[in-house]
Amino acid sequence: MRSIILILFILLLNACAELPKPPAAVPVYKITNVNVIDVLQRELKTGQTVTVSQGRIIAITDTDDTAHFEGLVIDGTNQYLIPGLWDSHAVVNRYATDIDYPLYIANGVTSVRSILNCPNEHKISIYACMETKQRWNQEVRSGKLVGPLIIGSGSFPVNGTAKIHPDLPAFYKAQTIKEAQEIIDYYAAFDNERKPYSVKVYNWLEPEVYHELVKQAKLKGFKISGHKPRKLTLEESIAAGQDLFAHARFFLYECSTLSAELIQGMHWQLPLPELYRLLLQTYDDEICAKKYEIVAKSRVAVSPTLLTRRNDYYSLAGKREWVAGIDYAHFLFEREWQEDIDKMAAMLQGPDDIAVFRAFYEKAAYTIGKAYQNGALILAGTDTYDTYVVPGFSIHEELYELYKAGIDPFGVLQAATINNAIYFGMDSEVGSITQGKVADMVLLNANPLADIRNSADINMVFHGQYVYDSSQIDNLKQRAKTVAESHAFTLKMLWSFLKNPKGF
Repeated sequence: MRSIILILFILLLNACAELPKPPAAVPVYKITNVNVIDVLQRELKTGQTVTVSQGRIIAITDTDDTAHFEGLVIDGTNQYLIPGLWDSHAVVNRYATDIDYPLYIANGVTSVRSILNCPNEHKISIYACMETKQRWNQEVRSGKLVGPLIIGSGSFPVNGTAKIHPDLPAFYKAQTIKEAQEIIDYYAAFDNERKPYSVKVYNWLEPEVYHELVKQAKLKGFKISGHKPRKLTLEESIAAGQDLFAHARFFLYECSTLSAELIQGMHWQLPLPELYRLLLQTYDDEICAKKYEIVAKSRVAVSPTLLTRRNDYYSLAGKREWVAGIDYAHFLFEREWQEDIDKMAAMLQGPDDIAVFRAFYEKAAYTIGKAYQNGALILAGTDTYDTYVVPGFSIHEELYELYKAGIDPFGVLQAATINNAIYFGMDSEVGSITQGKVADMVLLNANPLADIRNSADINMVFHGQYVYDSSQIDNLKQRAKTVAESHAFTLKMLWSFLKNPKGF
C-alpha cells in the first residue's frame, strides 16, 4: 500500500511540473518586406517593414531601413502579417495553463474572452476563478507564463431554475426579483481582483427577473452577456441592456413564425430533432431581416460559435476525424463529450434526424452571414470544450465556418481581431497592426484573403516582446499533447475532483 501511495505521490509531483515559459523577451525587432493585412482599412499592404520596440509597434513603412539596425530582423518575404487572434467565447478551466494556454499561443490566439467564472471562489471547481485568471494575466505580461491574455470574464451563469450548482448561494436560483437583486449585490461586493466583467445570463430567466437583473447590473457597472432568455424577444433583451448574444441558433428561435412562449414550451416537450425540424419549417426570412436590422442599429455584439452546432452534427454522423486538433484533447474531456453525444443520439428516431442537425447548423450559419451583411458586429468564438472544440485549433475552424456562412475574408479576420477590441473599448490599444498598438501579431505562410483556411498556416507568433518561431510553436503543441496523454495530468485532475466531488 505504501508503495502505491508513493507512486501516486510521485505522479502528482510530475503533474505539477513547471509550466512552459515564453522565450527571452526581444526588446526591439523588425519584420521586413512583409504583406500586412490592415483589418481597419480592409487593405493588403505589400512590402512593409514593421518595427516593434518594448512590445509596441513604433513604425510601419514601405522601405527596408535595417542597414544600421541592431535588433532582431525577421524576413517576411512572401508572408502575411495579421493581428493576433481572439477567441471571444472561451471556457477557461483550472488546468488551462497546462494544455490550453500553449495551444492558444501556438495557434495565434493572443487574447480570449472568458465567458464564465467558477461558482464559488472558496471551493475547488473545474472552472478557473477570477483571482487565478488575474494572476495568470500578470504572469503572461511579465514573461513567466506562455498564454493569451484574458480580456473580460463572465460570472457563473444565471439561469432562473430551481436546480443550481451546489457551491452557489441559494439566491442564485434567480426566480424572484429579490434574488436578482441579491445576485448583483453579491458580485458588487467582490474586490476588484475577483469582480467579473459581465453577468452571464441563460435561457430560462423569467422576464421580470431578467429585467431586474439587467437593471441592477447596469447600476453596479456590470455588462450583461450570454444567451437570450427564451421568453423575451431580441428587441426586449436589447432594450433592457444586454449587449452581447451568444450562439447563432438564437436567430432561428427569433425568426420563427411561432411565438417565443410557444417555442419555450416545446423546448421542454420535444426532442431536439423535432424542435429543430419545427424551427426550420417555421423560419421566415422577412422576420429575420428585421432582427438583423435591430442588431446592427443597436451595435450589440454576436458571438455565433458556429462550431457548437456543426459539431453536434459531426458527432452524430461519426465525423470525429474531421475535427482539427482532436488528438490534443484529454480523454476525460472526450468522455464528457461522449456522454453528451449519447444523450443526443438517444433522441434520434431515424437517420433523417441526423440530417436535421446538419440543416439546423447550416441555417444558423446562414443567419450569421446575413446579419454580418446587414452590419452586425460579429465576434469569433468557439465555446472551448463544448463537444469537439479544442483550444486554439478550433478558432481556425470557426473562421472557415464564418466564411462559408457568407462573410468575406476581411470580415472574418475582423471578427477574430478588431471587432473584439471594439467591443471592449480597447481598439486604440489592440486589434490591428497599427503604429502605437501592442504588437500582438501572427505571421502566416500563405494569404488568408485568398483562402481563409490559411489562418492556420502559422510561421511565427508575436505576443508583444515575445517572439515564437516555428520550432517553438511545434514544441508548445508537442508539450500540450504530451501533457494531455500523461497519467500524471489525469491524476492531477482526479485529485482536484476528490477535493470537491459534488461541486467540481
